[in-house]
Amino acid sequence: MELSNRIGDPRLGIYVCVNDRYPIDETSPRTGARWIETLEENFDASLKRSDDIIDHVMSLAEEQET
Repeated sequence: MELSNRIGDPRLGIYVCVNDRYPIDETSPRTGARWIETLEENFDASLKRSDDIIDHVMSLAEEQET
């Protein structure tokens, strides 16, 4: 998490990046196919988790305002 330069004034927002890691046996001849399968299996849950993290951070900011 860091101040956001995308908004113009970095004091007005934050940038959140969530990086999930999925280990793959890169010696397998099916490495490319396995990467696609892994992304298909995990993408929705990963996106949901990142949304939950952002919602939690925003709720902490809202608590500070009250």
